[in-house]
Amino acid sequence: MKKKRTLKKTKNNKIIKGKNIDSVKKYELLGIAFVVVGVISLLGLGGLNVGFVGLYFAKALSYMFGIGAYIVPLIIICIGMQYIIKHKGVVYSARFFGLALLFVSLLAIYHHFMVLPGKEILPESLPDAGGLIGGTVLFTLRRFFGVDGTIVILFAGVLGAILISTTWSLAIGMLKTKKRAENGMSTAKGDHHKYI
Repeated sequence: MKKKRTLKKTKNNKIIKGKNIDSVKKYELLGIAFVVVGVISLLGLGGLNVGFVGLYFAKALSYMFGIGAYIVPLIIICIGMQYIIKHKGVVYSARFFGLALLFVSLLAIYHHFMVLPGKEILPESLPDAGGLIGGTVLFTLRRFFGVDGTIVILFAGVLGAILISTTWSLAIGMLKTKKRAENGMSTAKGDHHKYI
C-alpha cells in the first residue's frame, strides 16, 4: 500500500496540467533568460550602467533598429513572459509576420524622412533613423522604385501588414463608411425637412 501511494505522489508531482515538470522548467528557465536579456538591453538603451555586455546589446540594437531599438527588448520580454506563463514558445502565425512587416515598414518610412538618398546605410545615419533594417529596406526599394515610388510601396506595406495582422478588411471598412455617410445624409435631410 505504501509503495503505491508514493508512486502516485511522485507521478502527480511530475505532471503540471498534463505537462512534464522537466519540460515546464525548461520553458521557465528559457523565459527567465529572455526577460533578463530584454531588461538589460532596455537599461543599456536608457544609458544605465549594465557593463560592457549590456552596452554591446544596446549598441547592436541601436544600429540594427534605430529608433525602434526600444521596442525590440519589450518584444523579447514578452516572449520570455510567454515561456514562463504559458510554457510555450512563439507561434509563427500570419499575425506574427504581419506585425513584423508593420514594424519594418514603419522603420523604413521613418528612415525615408530622416535620411537623404545615397546615405541610407551609412553608419552615422543608422542609430537616429530606422537602423540597418530600415536603411537596407529603403536602400533596396529606392534602387528599384526611386525616392517617390518607394514611399508608395512602404505605405502599401503598412496597409498590407495591418490587413494580415488584424481582422480588419478594406471592403468592410469602406462599406461601413458608406453606410454611415448614407445614414448621416438621411438624418440631415430629415432635419432639413423639419425646419421647412
